[in-house]
Amino acid sequence: MPDDGTGNADYWSARLGVEPLDDAFTADVLAAALHGRSAPIKAVLLDQRRVAGVGNIYADEALFQARVHPQRPAGELTPSQIVDLRDAIVDRLQVGIAQGGASIDRYRDTLGKPGTMQGMRRHHRQDPCRPARHVPLPGMSTGRLTDIPGLRVGHWTDAQGGTGCTAVIPPRGMMGAVDVRGGGASVRETELLDPRSGAREVSAIMLSGGSAFGLASADGAMRWCEEQGIGLATGAGMLVPIVPAAVIFDLGITANLRRPGSADGYAACAAATDAPHAVGSVGAGTGATLGKWNGRDGWCKGGLGAASARLPSGHIVAVLAVVNAFGDVLDEDGSVLAGAWIDGRGFIGAAHAARTAPPQHPRLQGTNTTLLCIATNAPVGAVGAGQLARAASTGAARSISPVATSLDGDVAFALAPDGTDPPFVASVVGADVAAEAIRSAVREATTIRGVPTAAERLRRDLQQ
Repeated sequence: MPDDGTGNADYWSARLGVEPLDDAFTADVLAAALHGRSAPIKAVLLDQRRVAGVGNIYADEALFQARVHPQRPAGELTPSQIVDLRDAIVDRLQVGIAQGGASIDRYRDTLGKPGTMQGMRRHHRQDPCRPARHVPLPGMSTGRLTDIPGLRVGHWTDAQGGTGCTAVIPPRGMMGAVDVRGGGASVRETELLDPRSGAREVSAIMLSGGSAFGLASADGAMRWCEEQGIGLATGAGMLVPIVPAAVIFDLGITANLRRPGSADGYAACAAATDAPHAVGSVGAGTGATLGKWNGRDGWCKGGLGAASARLPSGHIVAVLAVVNAFGDVLDEDGSVLAGAWIDGRGFIGAAHAARTAPPQHPRLQGTNTTLLCIATNAPVGAVGAGQLARAASTGAARSISPVATSLDGDVAFALAPDGTDPPFVASVVGADVAAEAIRSAVREATTIRGVPTAAERLRRDLQQ
């Protein structure tokens, strides 16, 4: 160990950051290293004074796995992003050790053998079978709705039955709003979120499969809230929980064998935590599908996704999305990320196909839905929450095509603390966050009851 001339043999080691493979490298330690840093996150990871031993390849690989853009300011990462990034750093380094390093040039280990990590690199790999290749733009994150402090999310999932429900439980004092689009919405207590209503504080929001039958899950949420002392105080000395709800039609995948009910809504509430929640084919997204232009022969698996972003004020805006759309989900560049498929042609682009021929779906009914829940801890109040709900719907229009049609029942809920802060910035950013949450739903989806994901359709096509 080099000496600084004072006899201190630990001169250099004392200036190194925490060792990533040491038990001391926790999400909290990483958060402290990133706090207040405006430099790009990749540059901070390469600064050995912050985290020791992360080189260029492993920084790229970890950021790619955690889905954090390398140019994102380090101090803007949300708590769930930091957890994902810490886990990704450890995972990529462990894989690198197991592979003997990366011999991109002339590197050899002590036995003269080259490493093989270079063959496992995923950064910038243009693999069409890997929807996770899409890295969010600067300022964007595949965070979670629970990045909002005090907000909890819980799922009840029946993977075998192909359905589920999701409970969103905000901290006390959150005001609610809703924006309903399309012609096939199935909702409950949304009138209480009207600006003219006197009961705008929300106890919980229930999102469920099971079509209109699934609205019964809100009964269980009310029972759970009542037991927890959450609700609107009445003059009769009782609390009445305010639980707006909306559902998706997933009976086509479940064959109507299972519908979430009161007990399942209660279970989702009981499972709710403020930790990063699961995404993909879980909760209300379990039985979600999309791309139904050609019916079952060409549809893809939808799901539940999430994203978040930190505002210049330090507040956070986050979105949870359940994607069960008739149309396609579009990538950031406008290409189809997941949607209606024809073997030999690929994704056909439903909006474009509509110009030349009618859809081939045997039942053109309002059985499609995208559900959104956007939340912020910025005190924009009830009116500001209404602006956020509309912004979330704008995000849906940017990432789903066609959207809010007569066949869709698209619903956007919004939650925000009471206050008078202008909602402009939160709404502008919120629209982008909603679009990213929708994309994340299809990237994270997994096959349920034989319905293929977009990645699986692409993979099969390449194998033919």
